[in-house]
Amino acid sequence: MSAGNILVFVSPAVAVLIALLGFRRSNKADRLAAFFRLHEQYLKPEVRSGRKILHHAFSGDSPTGYSGMSAEERSAAAYTLAMMNSIAIACSAKYVDRAMVEQSMGRSFASAIAAARPFIDELERQRGVRPYGYAERLAATMRAPDRPATRDGRGYQGSGG
Repeated sequence: MSAGNILVFVSPAVAVLIALLGFRRSNKADRLAAFFRLHEQYLKPEVRSGRKILHHAFSGDSPTGYSGMSAEERSAAAYTLAMMNSIAIACSAKYVDRAMVEQSMGRSFASAIAAARPFIDELERQRGVRPYGYAERLAATMRAPDRPATRDGRGYQGSGG
């Protein structure tokens, strides 16, 4: 076989390999950029405020419950949960790296969803459909007892947020 024939067979394979490597690199960059956009949204004051409202209303020292929340507090809590559900959907669709979400906001995410459970229960009772299912499923995996230990051996913690 001549060098020209070898080149005819090898060059398309090399081109495909280069294209795949380039796509993989851009895909990772796109996923990282998407993660940073979602993380920025998660840290916005209105979302942080909503998490604080949920904790105060349902798991604080003197919980007020759903009926003790003002319409503004209910709206803030619902907005926060919708944002968290969007993050979970992005994880489910593999649009963002789930491990990065778990490590950067895992504990905060899981505890906010745990605190919000009575709020979500009440919305389900009112609407007849359970909202924020993706967020609940993601939070459940973040709380799972079989999560890998951190480097210091304390068990999975996440970093909060």
